[in-house]
Amino acid sequence: MFVYFWQKYRVQFAYITQFYSSDELKKSPFKRQNGKILKKMLASNIMTTFFPLAIVIFYITQSISVLTDLNLDVITYDQLKIALGKYVSLLSENDQIAHSAEAVPLPYVNTVDTVLLFVGISSGVFNALIYIFFFVKWTTASIVIPIRELLESMRRTETGETAVYSIVTTNDELGKLIEGYNDMSGRMHNYIEEISDMNKNLEKKVIERTFEIEKQKEEIESQRDEIEAQRDEIEAQRNMAIDQKDEILRQKEEMTESILYAKRIQMAMLPSADIIIKNFTDSFILFKPRDIVSGDFYWSDDWDDRLIVCAADCTGHGVPGALMSMIGIAYLNEISGNEEIQSAATVLNRLRYRVIQSLHQTGKDGEAKDGMDISLAIVAKDKKNDLYELNFAGAHNPLYYTVKEEGKCAINELKADRMPIGIYSAEMKDFTDHHVMLPAGTAFYLFSDGYADQFGGEKEKKLKYRKFREILAENAHKPMEEQKLILDEFHNHWKGNLEQIGDIVVIGMHLE
Repeated sequence: MFVYFWQKYRVQFAYITQFYSSDELKKSPFKRQNGKILKKMLASNIMTTFFPLAIVIFYITQSISVLTDLNLDVITYDQLKIALGKYVSLLSENDQIAHSAEAVPLPYVNTVDTVLLFVGISSGVFNALIYIFFFVKWTTASIVIPIRELLESMRRTETGETAVYSIVTTNDELGKLIEGYNDMSGRMHNYIEEISDMNKNLEKKVIERTFEIEKQKEEIESQRDEIEAQRDEIEAQRNMAIDQKDEILRQKEEMTESILYAKRIQMAMLPSADIIIKNFTDSFILFKPRDIVSGDFYWSDDWDDRLIVCAADCTGHGVPGALMSMIGIAYLNEISGNEEIQSAATVLNRLRYRVIQSLHQTGKDGEAKDGMDISLAIVAKDKKNDLYELNFAGAHNPLYYTVKEEGKCAINELKADRMPIGIYSAEMKDFTDHHVMLPAGTAFYLFSDGYADQFGGEKEKKLKYRKFREILAENAHKPMEEQKLILDEFHNHWKGNLEQIGDIVVIGMHLE
């Protein structure tokens, strides 16, 4: 029993120390400060192993006693029978005579039994020693050796070996433990193999990805070099563009200055509005160039008791139109100052002749058809009848004047000829003279096509002449300066965010 229990606890000690550290073994499983697992197991081993043996030894020592321990001077036969029991028959008859206690140092009967028991136990122990040898060998083989093999397998697993297995030799808990360890070791080996395969695949993918990254890096570096080259080229182009921009801005500034100077010249050549105001105080001139200089112009002059006034629209806009307008103003001044004016048609016929001559127009195909559209009126007052004679001639552009119809103001039109001041592909005829007698209070209007051709409104369409006439009719009774503001505001509102498409000139006068 001693050997069995001792080997058993040796296995438990080795098993526990294999799975728990020294710090963990110092912890109390019952949360007591002084409880330690190893000490408790050692005490339990000692108690279960030596305590039964100590009881046997104690029993034997207490059983050994002799008759002298009775302190009797004389021992009778009856007392011997009590002390020796069945063994009293072994004494001789003489010995059965009373003796002194000191002369008969015999043991008690329980002592004899004990001695016999001890002899039997000793012989049993002798026989057991042989059995113990084989028992210890069996115990070692069935418990200690498998545990040692299991611990050795654990140690090899701890050093990094995989697929380490222990031989199962028992069907008890130890065998199940070894089987569980073998199963765990096999699974661990499979997991390690799977992880190893995964690592190999991962390394392969890493190598492939690294190669791709290196390839992409080379492509990126190549693209970077190309981008840098393009950037340098763009930078050079930008610098060149900046230089060109500066040059363009400089040229634009010079051109703008030249155009502004041309505008001053053009404005200086336009006649003063004082000529019209001197003859008709209630009048206006709405002049709105699309660009700095204008292809539209107005002109007026007075001869004694007659006033000549016109609104003209030259071919083109901006500088080309302005050049034509200066030619028209120059020739009108020449005609007015050097020749006798008979009628409005005479002025347009002579103006057309000079324009054709100065531009060397012959009417050949492909030749520029530069010229101008114009509406020209000569107003003279008939003092006898308190009427005004209005003589009108027009090249494309008509004249509007007001009349009273059913108590309302209406607009009548003096039509223009459908031919320009310039070369004309069809047969060129003299311009038509229109003569009308108008009472005082009548208003008339000369204009270019710029106002009626302006795009705008909700649908961004042309204003057209019909709407233009409606505006004039609705406001004809108002002072001319107020009419000018109304026309200007309506034009701005109609145009909105759209660009002005052409030059605008509108002249209005009340016959007083």
